[in-house]
Amino acid sequence: MKSKIRVHGKSQGRTALGIINAYLKLHPDATPYEVRLVFPKTLNRRCPADNLIIPVNETSGYEKMFFDQEDEQIVFKNGERFALVELWGKEDYDSICERAKLFGIEVAREGAKPFEKGSFELEDIDKCWFRWWWWILLMLVLLLLTIFFWKKCSSDCSQTDVYRIENVKRP
Repeated sequence: MKSKIRVHGKSQGRTALGIINAYLKLHPDATPYEVRLVFPKTLNRRCPADNLIIPVNETSGYEKMFFDQEDEQIVFKNGERFALVELWGKEDYDSICERAKLFGIEVAREGAKPFEKGSFELEDIDKCWFRWWWWILLMLVLLLLTIFFWKKCSSDCSQTDVYRIENVKRP
């Protein structure tokens, strides 16, 4: 499947959080049940709970194992808030990245370092492609307009010169 969105993350856990948010951006009507089917617990062997995402109010028994801060929560369309498991080993991280490709989500490999605190950013690939082509199209139109006016000016100027020469009175 062609990638539609790219996730840039500063750490493996934050990139995984970005992947889930990218999925929700592509599928805004997805439910927690659907997300659990798309990203099953088997993707992360370190997950202490039955699922990679659990309701935020159920994270109290898992101290520092889930992203439970307000700005880290996964928020669904109906307002439900979930927390994603925070612990991601290299194999687990690679497996969620491979799984994400099936749904049009690409992970930028630069900057993904284990145990580095950070965040994630989502980049809409289709819009970037459009912006790139928009600039090329604009430059092409400007080039064509320049050529058109240059030709028009040079032909007008030469006709004016011919007119002047023909209308000069001879003694």
